Amino acid sequence: MRLLHTKTLELHEFFGAEIPPYAILSHTWGEGEVSFQELRSSGGKNKAGYDKIRGCCEMAVSDGFQYVWVDTCCIDKTSSAELSEAINSMYNWYRLSDVCYVYLPDVPANLGTKATEDAIRKSRWFTRGWTLQELIAPSGVIFFDSKWGDLGTKESLETVITDITKIKGEVLRDANNMGEFSVAQKMSWASERVTTRVEDIAYCLLGIFGVNMPMLYGEGDQAFIRLQEEIMKSELDHSIFAWTGTSYFSPGLLAPAPACFTNSGNIVQFKNQAASPFTSANKGIHLHLPLKAIYRSAIHLAVLDCYEIIGTNEKRLLGIYIERRHERSSIFRRIRGRELGNMVRAAVHKLKQENIFVKQQRMKLEAPSCETCCLSVHGLKKSGSEIELQYSVPDGWDCLGDGFISASDDFNQVYKYSAFHFWEINSLQRCFLILREKRRVEWSGWTEKSLRVSIVEHIPDCTEISTTWSNLSEKEKLFLFLSSINRANSEFENVWLGSFVERLYWQHPVGKWWISVVVKKGIVSDQRAYIAYISWRTPKAD
Repeated sequence: MRLLHTKTLELHEFFGAEIPPYAILSHTWGEGEVSFQELRSSGGKNKAGYDKIRGCCEMAVSDGFQYVWVDTCCIDKTSSAELSEAINSMYNWYRLSDVCYVYLPDVPANLGTKATEDAIRKSRWFTRGWTLQELIAPSGVIFFDSKWGDLGTKESLETVITDITKIKGEVLRDANNMGEFSVAQKMSWASERVTTRVEDIAYCLLGIFGVNMPMLYGEGDQAFIRLQEEIMKSELDHSIFAWTGTSYFSPGLLAPAPACFTNSGNIVQFKNQAASPFTSANKGIHLHLPLKAIYRSAIHLAVLDCYEIIGTNEKRLLGIYIERRHERSSIFRRIRGRELGNMVRAAVHKLKQENIFVKQQRMKLEAPSCETCCLSVHGLKKSGSEIELQYSVPDGWDCLGDGFISASDDFNQVYKYSAFHFWEINSLQRCFLILREKRRVEWSGWTEKSLRVSIVEHIPDCTEISTTWSNLSEKEKLFLFLSSINRANSEFENVWLGSFVERLYWQHPVGKWWISVVVKKGIVSDQRAYIAYISWRTPKAD
């Protein structure tokens, strides 16, 4: 363990029983933090983080400590081996410290009692993932404002801290009492916290659950799955499966993120009975649970050995909804992931217990999706085009500047059609550019869009659409034409418009001028968009 001397600000390394008494700093990272290399070379003295280190050392000196530990400068983060060791040891280092100084730079000094409490409640420190173990592990914690003024201890501020974090007082007073709380409850403490790196939301919980695992930065959300797999090896607690997500289909029995446990703070494991053991196999996570068929279908409620405390005395037995993949198969998938089922405990013994396997699917990485679609006529202006845009159908296409025209995203169908009427200046020659937006919505809430284009010379004669067709204006005819395509099938579209593509080159049969349309992804008004770029050229340009 590398410690910082409080007077010389030099680093010293200690091992095992040689480690002296030390104070430890807990804080949130900001701009200008001093690294291990900068401290050794004295190159970070002009950085903002250096004042924080000096303030911590001065406080430690006043309390009689010769050494402090500060994460920014006591770890050589250029060494992956050292970083991995530090992350796996972090909880123990905070636990074995004599005192933890919590520095809150966003809590101003010299506020009144009420204003100070309000500032503490709003402090960024309570939103970060790493500070959870830094709050729980140390036996002594002192909070300081931006000027290193004493705000109180973990004990004196217990009521406020419990209200902010939902962590019970017995855990704040002694971290060893965490064993009395379920996996779901401990996960709920981290459910509203965030980390800069995706993987760190798992790594910062290693000490809370008493597990170790290698650091694999770059694995993304898979880190949290690995964390739960490690927890399963050491704890027989069904509450690890008692979470809710945002989609109907779930990736498996393990949660994709701590946020799924936001509402699990009152879910506990039965302590007076032996829980059904679970194991992990190549067929999936294996459990032996009572199953209740739902509506005589392949869907079942699998009853877990955990319950939710409702009010003062009521206990609600919980379960998860699963679906059999094939008839008479023991392989299931979790469904209705937005909810947990419940059941009366007295009725459970009537249910048949069954071996089930639920495969944990690897998290899919969705490509960035575009929020909107638009047309760019900038190319027409740039080329000195002799054609101009007359009108669009339907109405509601707005100019975004620099030649971009965008439509409102208010359609509820799979396809949405829009048309733009272009004509040659001082001529009757014209064409209609048709845009087809396609939207596909997944159960997860993820939306995929695409944009394709087609060009026609004139509006087809569609008297079958309206008995008053011949009396309608051209714009009214175009509106009815597009509406009929929205209601009809793809065959109707193919007959009148041909194929929709992302790149097309179209020559007017009379005017001989060319129109080019290319669909690409881009950024318009700070939003990802599919953009149809239209340009014009004449035979002379060849």
